[in-house]
Amino acid sequence: MKGEKRRNYDSSRFKEAYMKVIKDNWSVYKASKEYGIPWSTLRRHIATHGGESFDLPKLGRPFTLDSDLECKFVSYIIKMQELGFGLSVTDIKAKCYALAVQAGKDHQFNDAKRKAGPY
Repeated sequence: MKGEKRRNYDSSRFKEAYMKVIKDNWSVYKASKEYGIPWSTLRRHIATHGGESFDLPKLGRPFTLDSDLECKFVSYIIKMQELGFGLSVTDIKAKCYALAVQAGKDHQFNDAKRKAGPY
């Protein structure tokens, strides 16, 4: 699937098409053509979720740090910069690795170098 784009529609258009089929009794084919969503995708989600609303799952690898932990890390970086201890990219990668290990998160970071990022 290299080079092939997946999910070329945004979630708001998908939700609108989904609701048109469920609430307004549109056909799956009509909603898929109107909103530019693949017919088979829309049909599958309607069959599996049975009329209840839902959010589309994120494609790809999950995030290593959740949003709360990431916000705390960003505020730490800004605080250190304001105190005059500007962190280098190497410092930030090392701290991010330590934070992920300390939080017990699954990560794709480089264990040999003990830094965030694959290299």
